[in-house]
Amino acid sequence: IALLLCATLLWACKNCGCGYEKCLIVSDIHLQLDNDSTGYSKDPSLGLVQAVVKKMHEVLPAPRFIIIAGDFVGHEVHDGQKAAIIDKVAQVFHATFDSKIPIIPVFGNNDSDGGDYVKQSPAFLSAFARSWNLSTIGVDTAEFVKTGGYYTTSIKGDNFPNMNFIALNSTLVSDNSHRYKGKDSLVTYKDGVSMLQWLNRSLSRYS
Repeated sequence: IALLLCATLLWACKNCGCGYEKCLIVSDIHLQLDNDSTGYSKDPSLGLVQAVVKKMHEVLPAPRFIIIAGDFVGHEVHDGQKAAIIDKVAQVFHATFDSKIPIIPVFGNNDSDGGDYVKQSPAFLSAFARSWNLSTIGVDTAEFVKTGGYYTTSIKGDNFPNMNFIALNSTLVSDNSHRYKGKDSLVTYKDGVSMLQWLNRSLSRYS
């Protein structure tokens, strides 16, 4: 169903004739490298992800920007393999789309080396920044790692002024990691509190 919906939206985008600049928004890739099946209830194999991204490029070869809204990693991937999975997804997009097209990625709940809904380690954050070349879209990667995986960036377009993006790491404010451990209270990551304060400051700058 998801792939059919994606194909329908891409067809509509290709044939709308509106003349506006277009973007590509992708979510929940859930790559599982060792999958040899694309059957029901299976996360996508590398071949399937490559085929879908190739089709995206065929329909929309030059989007103004690409947003990837998290969950790069399959549901049955071991924590120690998750950085490699994210890097593989990044390789697919970088090999398919022109390097001049900004790619803006954010974390999903599966994208952590500490388990679902658990904040990422500094090493994992560093690997994520390298895989997606965040420095090329103006992200201070040292600050990205230090603060916990969130950032702002801006792009310019021929038909619009600066477009500002605020990329959050929702893992830092999720209560689900505590629920997995049999607790009911909200996660109290100091990083999450800091991120919300940073969000308020960022919104004030852009208002």
